[in-house]
Amino acid sequence: PGVSDEATAGIVRRAREAGSALVAVFSLVKAWKDRSNLGPDLAGVVRQVSEAVPTTVVSFSSPYLLAQCPDAAAYACAYGAGPAEQEAVVAALWDGAGWPGRLPVRLDRE
Repeated sequence: PGVSDEATAGIVRRAREAGSALVAVFSLVKAWKDRSNLGPDLAGVVRQVSEAVPTTVVSFSSPYLLAQCPDAAAYACAYGAGPAEQEAVVAALWDGAGWPGRLPVRLDRE
């Protein structure tokens, strides 16, 4: 199942109405996958939103997912999708907790 053109247009329209976007991404990391990545449909939606408005992308799994979002204005990686990671992202974004670390890897933007 992909993301329809109609659904994508609606997402982009709502992002434009808001003036910015926060996109959370996640992909299971498994030993038999050659890499962790967003599917092409989802990556396309994130790209269109990022081209339309300033967009922050938060990965709740692999930092390499962020490389698929080259037009994002800002990135963050929580390295997990549990309640503690979600609360930490909210605290960093809205409660002034800040971002105490740096990515341990270099991201090549696609």
